[in-house]
Amino acid sequence: MAGYTNKFFKYWYNSSTIEDYLTILTNENPTSHFFSVDFLKKYCEEGFKGTVRWVKKPILDMNSILFPINVGNHWIIIVVYLKSKAVVCYDGKHRNHQHILSKIKTFLTDWENHSGVQPSAWWTLHGTTPTQYNNDDCGPWILAIAKCVALVEPICFTEKDIPQLRLQQYQSIMSNTMQLTTPTPRTTPYITMQLTTPPPKTTPINTTQSDTPPPRTIQLNEIQSTTTATTDEVTTQIPPTITAITPAPTIPHPTNSTENHKTRNKLYVSKNTKRRNRRTFYKTISNTHPTT
Repeated sequence: MAGYTNKFFKYWYNSSTIEDYLTILTNENPTSHFFSVDFLKKYCEEGFKGTVRWVKKPILDMNSILFPINVGNHWIIIVVYLKSKAVVCYDGKHRNHQHILSKIKTFLTDWENHSGVQPSAWWTLHGTTPTQYNNDDCGPWILAIAKCVALVEPICFTEKDIPQLRLQQYQSIMSNTMQLTTPTPRTTPYITMQLTTPPPKTTPINTTQSDTPPPRTIQLNEIQSTTTATTDEVTTQIPPTITAITPAPTIPHPTNSTENHKTRNKLYVSKNTKRRNRRTFYKTISNTHPTT
């Protein structure tokens, strides 16, 4: 923002500043339209076919068309009044720019032929403006003129009003810049959930009529008939069902199985037994036949 302050109060206006303010001005006043700073240069280089795509609005239905042009580091503005068919040049230095007026007049004739409209008799002139005595205020000067043209007001400011005009133009551009750069806050809608719980079932209490029958007196003969009827009835009892539980077959553990074991012979003698028997035999022989 400090850079913008220096630009608005100390230095010249560049093309982006001029176009930013004219964009705001024409948006607020749709009956006016402006062309880019480079439009006339593009028209002189490429002709009508190279600039026809730049025209995106029905300019012949407007009240005024604005052409900001920089001539030798000096800003001027050309205003086309559609109703009076006049092409007017506004310059604070009061210089002659007839060659520029002729080019814009040629463009308007080409556009009328392109739109299928009978060409008009355009006439050109230099408008009356306050005199600019310094070389620094041409930018705010043409913007102040553009505002008077868009609002259809007389051009009656002076050089003393330039500081106040700079401030107004600065505030307009900065307020529009803040609106464009400020993001819209995201709002998360509240989700309302309606819990549909069925109402509890309640039995209405009838206070007028009772469902229970009134007590009645039982006669002796009714008791006797009921007793005989119950004794005559045969009550059959269904025996309870008994489910037999069969145990699961027992499978011997592989270590306890005798399939892999070899059955020993009854006459089997172990090696130790044979060794003891052999020693005993040798001792017996040595005792019976002693050596001499």
